[in-house]
Amino acid sequence: MLLLIVCILPVEIMSLKWCSAGTYQADSSIDACVPCPIGTYKSQSGVSICSQCPKGAYCSEVGAKDVHYCPAGTYQPNIGASSIDACIKCPLGTYKQQSGSSYCYSCPKGSYCSEIGAKYVRNCPPGTYQPNENATSIDACLKCPIGTHQQYSSSSTCKKCPLGFQCIDPSKAPISI
Repeated sequence: MLLLIVCILPVEIMSLKWCSAGTYQADSSIDACVPCPIGTYKSQSGVSICSQCPKGAYCSEVGAKDVHYCPAGTYQPNIGASSIDACIKCPLGTYKQQSGSSYCYSCPKGSYCSEIGAKYVRNCPPGTYQPNENATSIDACLKCPIGTHQQYSSSSTCKKCPLGFQCIDPSKAPISI
């Protein structure tokens, strides 16, 4: 006995075209693939639509098969960006080490971010402390008060000099009396 299975597909599905990466079928009544518009991309064949470029990236070419990520030190908070000009430099007091971000990190306590578009933080030197986020200059690194010390960089506090020790140089370990 031979079993025959008939599958009836809607006309819309039968008229879909297999389009390559970077192209899509704009109109199911037309048997043609067209390039994805600027601000969109399509990385796989067969997918029927182009995706908007994600936050942290831009799609600057017609027919994009992939995205371009915004460089380190910048961010891009919107979807559908079409140019590297959409990548915004991190403001003073913030930074971003990785590419492809939709935001910048606040400069942490114990450090400062003194340039627009910072890719990394600058640590406050030993003998100083910096108790606030988003510091924008080395002037935010405060010298440890008399009777305290901090022998490590990037600190948000100074340590009190222990009993029986002297803290002559706030950037060095206490000296036994």
